[in-house]
Amino acid sequence: MAAFDEAVDVAKRLGLAGELDRARIERRAEREHVGLPLDGDDHLVPTPRPLIAGQIAWTLAWFGPDQHAAALARWPSLAEDLADATAYNARIEGHLRRLHRETGRRPTIAPLDVDEFAAWTAEAGYDADTGSARSQFAAELARSGHALAWPPSRNDPCWCRSGRKYKRCCAIR
Repeated sequence: MAAFDEAVDVAKRLGLAGELDRARIERRAEREHVGLPLDGDDHLVPTPRPLIAGQIAWTLAWFGPDQHAAALARWPSLAEDLADATAYNARIEGHLRRLHRETGRRPTIAPLDVDEFAAWTAEAGYDADTGSARSQFAAELARSGHALAWPPSRNDPCWCRSGRKYKRCCAIR
């Protein structure tokens, strides 16, 4: 934390408003990440401005650990993505963080059930073995209220269904 505090102090001392905002944003994100209470500088963090105006929701499709075998049986093309569950979840967490940072909006996660997804794509006329179809289904799950809010609070179970608290699981990646 000392490096973040020093960055804020230097930006204040030099009167660099843009750098000060960036330093405060990074400092607050790190303090939230490790569970520290907000202080005066944290409350001065500017509100993120969405890159895209309007009411846009961002949802990522995700195969839970209980769906990996079924997904691989139907779509072998997912083998590289699902080969390492920990790495897969880390990539999803990274995408979620990036979406939040770049859009100023909190994304959601849409857990995909292989059978439901396959039925939906057959009915909707999509090729189930494409990222586009997974994205469309994730958007549908979000619209119908079946997506998970991200991030969970520190002490809530992690979204990846590891059974651990978020702060001890995907939050530390």
